[in-house]
Amino acid sequence: MQSRAGGGRRIKIFISLLVAGLSLLVFPLPGKAATYSQTIYVSAAGSDSTGSGSAAHPYQSIDKAFSSITQDNTLIYIESAGTFDIPGGLESILTTDKRVTYMAAPGYDGQVTFNLQTTESNGNMQMDSLNQFVGIRFVLSGNGPHNGNRFYEYFYDGARINLLFSNCVFDTGPVSPALYPICAGNSLGAAVTELQFNNCDFLSPLSANTRDFYTKDTFINCAFVPQGVYNATAGYVNLFKVTFADQERYLISSPAWQNVGTGTNPDGTQANIGVYGGTYQWPMSIPTVPTGLQAPNVTSSSVELSWPAIPNTSNYIIYENGSEVGITTATTYTVTGLTPNTTYSFQVAAANIWGHSQLSSPLTVTTQGIPPVAPSGLSAGNITNTSFTIYWSKESDAQSYEVYLDGTLLGTVNQPVVYNPSYTVTGLQPGSMNSITIKAVNQFGMSPASQPLSVTTTVPAPVLRVSIDNHNVQLSWAGISGSDSYLVMVNGNQVANVSGNQYTLTEKPGNYQLQVIEVHNGSQYPSNVVSSTVSALVTPGASMLTGGLLGNIGLTLLPMGSLLALALALKASPMMVAAAKVFRKWR
Repeated sequence: MQSRAGGGRRIKIFISLLVAGLSLLVFPLPGKAATYSQTIYVSAAGSDSTGSGSAAHPYQSIDKAFSSITQDNTLIYIESAGTFDIPGGLESILTTDKRVTYMAAPGYDGQVTFNLQTTESNGNMQMDSLNQFVGIRFVLSGNGPHNGNRFYEYFYDGARINLLFSNCVFDTGPVSPALYPICAGNSLGAAVTELQFNNCDFLSPLSANTRDFYTKDTFINCAFVPQGVYNATAGYVNLFKVTFADQERYLISSPAWQNVGTGTNPDGTQANIGVYGGTYQWPMSIPTVPTGLQAPNVTSSSVELSWPAIPNTSNYIIYENGSEVGITTATTYTVTGLTPNTTYSFQVAAANIWGHSQLSSPLTVTTQGIPPVAPSGLSAGNITNTSFTIYWSKESDAQSYEVYLDGTLLGTVNQPVVYNPSYTVTGLQPGSMNSITIKAVNQFGMSPASQPLSVTTTVPAPVLRVSIDNHNVQLSWAGISGSDSYLVMVNGNQVANVSGNQYTLTEKPGNYQLQVIEVHNGSQYPSNVVSSTVSALVTPGASMLTGGLLGNIGLTLLPMGSLLALALALKASPMMVAAAKVFRKWR
């Protein structure tokens, strides 16, 4: 150990004893990873005029941050080392009805100094909510009416105190008599809801005067200078159990704590006490460098980082491309707001009260690119009874497209250079309803399917053929598979509704306009119109052929019996006899 004299002693106490309380924490300390309703950032390089209190644009003064508190459970987070003047003293930055925590950023514990320039600005204040200070160094540079440079703050009997100090340093120079951290009442004593010091370092002697109410403080895992507690009757003494008229407060009660470095906490557990000159020395070490940094989950806009836990660590600091982007107490952290298809370098440092480790080896991660959006602007053209062509708008970030018919992949189309893409679908059934969707593809994946486009192929009109046998008119036609029915039309009137592809009519002699209308999926498709004539002569074997053979013009053939009678009559006539003789002569 160094000499106990003068400034060297104080420097050594600051270094070695500041770490004392944090090696074995009795009470968990708040961290930035905790949930706060409002976070206000302060930095020595910030600005009260142009800053917004955000991490990117912090305020410069504690007073400005305090005046910006609007919600219960607010964190005022000091991002940098430096000295921050508090003109109104400690009471001027305490709240009565809202919980507030003042916290130094990791690695800056003891390097963020609150310069208290006065006391007793609001000595009767009622703190109904807890006010906390974490990692702050306090110096006292001014006096109040009752201060005499002995108190960091002075509360009157009518006040209610609700204060918790963790990992703080109280660094005002020696005074006579010794310094009281907080004066809790000027006569009968103020009401105390909480007045506790956890893991704090006192660089000036404290008073433990049992004759007044000045020291209603509870010290847990704290470090003191030699002869650090002064009693007006006994002189410098060890900390002890102090009994007051209205309550009993436990300080460190072991009589041997100054020599062995241990004591007893209020709950009966061992308190490790760092005392200059004692035989117990606190280990002072920053965490080791994190290793094994990985990125188990990468998206187009975020990277999840993970790493093994590091001993003796209170939190971890995450760096993106060399700049701090986050703090966590866990061993995972997700960096968000990243740019797709961009390469980033990530590092992690482990931190505790003594500082932070060197940065881990960088981990290079490239965010995922973005697949194309779903194609749009689908339309169909060149529709026939067995095919059609589908068209859609070109997506600039697509490399190719997949065409789906009723959910089944048909084929792919490469991204055209100039025109919009298209694809011809073939081999379809006439009159079929087809659902077409398109997906765009690039090196990062596939888009969702486009909105479906329904396309129905055309239905060919049936071709009607008609033959007549006496008064029987026989109709036949070629239709498509799956048609609903066929309407038989005579002179524009429906005479039958059939499901097959032929039908026989029995009609009186006369002229007729014949047609068949195909019904398919509720739509009608008319055939060609055939004009036919039924003769009045009735002879077996007579027939008329129209339609496919004779077009739309009917031809009447006389019955075979009539033709035979005419031939016999002509044969018996003199003219036919003479003609026969001449014919034989010519032969």
